[in-house]
Amino acid sequence: MTRTGAPDRVHLFLHIGPHKTGTTTIQRYLALNEQALQQQGIVYPRSGRENSIVPDQHAHLVWLLSSTRAGFADYHKVPSDLWLRVVDEIRASGASKAILSSEGFSLLTSDEVGQLKEMLSTLSVTILFYLRRPHDWIQSIYLEHVRAGTHDSLEAYIESS
Repeated sequence: MTRTGAPDRVHLFLHIGPHKTGTTTIQRYLALNEQALQQQGIVYPRSGRENSIVPDQHAHLVWLLSSTRAGFADYHKVPSDLWLRVVDEIRASGASKAILSSEGFSLLTSDEVGQLKEMLSTLSVTILFYLRRPHDWIQSIYLEHVRAGTHDSLEAYIESS
């Protein structure tokens, strides 16, 4: 322990999705139970979630990492020091464990994963990645596209994906 009472090394659980594997439910649960988690020594940081169109997940952190290829960080006015804020919030919480969650982490390029590794180098990290049966997963993603206006057959969708 440090003099502030914070643990020397926080253990971070990095939940990386992917889409359509129950991530929204997990994120909503974590956000709704922040206080109960804190009482158990676990922090689900607000940094990276506040002022977001997706307030239960840490999408802004992903957008910062992928801003050069997607332009998301500029579009959403994500502060450039957000990763520092997240690590500071985790340390200041005094929690021994932290959770960050966004489906977008599963879409990072190898260069972006390298940046992420560097930003989290002061933390012990465990990656959480949920899998779904492939045929169920494809069908779920396809149905989401149909609801959004895609009218291709499932076969055509699979071939184009």
